[in-house]
Amino acid sequence: MSTLVESSPPAALVDAMGWIRRGWTQGAYCRNKANTAVLTTSNDIARVDLAWALWRAARDREVSEELLRRLVQEELPPAYQDCWGLERWNDKPGRTRTEIMLVLERTLSRL
Repeated sequence: MSTLVESSPPAALVDAMGWIRRGWTQGAYCRNKANTAVLTTSNDIARVDLAWALWRAARDREVSEELLRRLVQEELPPAYQDCWGLERWNDKPGRTRTEIMLVLERTLSRL
């Protein structure tokens, strides 16, 4: 059985998926259990958006956040491949956590 290198993009994507599984949100990078937007450095984070999950995973795994964002954005339609594309795609009305997870899974399967 192979293991992911601790500081690899695939390991960081797995971590980001874990954050999204724990709780996903729209309209803010992070929310607490009361669904109130909180600072990205808060100890009270219960739900996160895709961009924050990638940022945190990149930081924790010492992987380039820009690289992770670019890898994920390659799975999105061209209209979402700019600097705020992940946030806009995440926050699109009707978007679901399932869609977020599918994009992360497709990204991971390419690596």
